[in-house]
Order: sequence, then C-alpha cells, then structure tokens
Amino acid sequence: MNIRLTIDDHRLDATLNDSATARDFAALLPLTLNLSDFHETEKIADLPRRLSTSGAPDAAEAKPGDLAYYAPWGNLGRVLKVLVTATR
Repeated sequence: MNIRLTIDDHRLDATLNDSATARDFAALLPLTLNLSDFHETEKIADLPRRLSTSGAPDAAEAKPGDLAYYAPWGNLGRVLKVLVTATR
C-alpha cells in the first residue's frame, strides 16, 4: 500500500509492506503525529494505540528513510541514520 507523509511541509511517498501491522497502521490514517528526536538517529511519535503484530515478519535491518513500528514501545519511527558499532 502506498501512502504519502508530510513532514515539515515536505511530502514523502512511502510503501507499507503487506502485513497485519501495516494494515492496522493504515486503518489509523489520516493521522497527525508530533515527531520528536531520538538520539539524532530517528524521529519518533507515539501512536494513538498499539498495532497488531500478529504474523508480523522478523525485524529487518533499518535503513535511512525507513518507517518502522517499534512494538516494545508502541511507537512509530522514521530512521534518519544507522549507527554502526564495532565489535571484537
């Protein structure tokens, strides 16, 4: 499903995957959210309610520009940048 986001007067097109979570999110639209900064890596917003995660795919590696639902907190995030951590 294709949707259009407006963030600070900038319009962005987005495509939702075919999951129960995406369909549940789409059922909330149209929706106005207040985004806040999260460690300069994401802009996040609380949703009016938790989304269904029934049959949701495993988490995928986030990429800048992704729109993601973080089930443990029940919020929506737009990924700005991905931090790389070094391991030994």
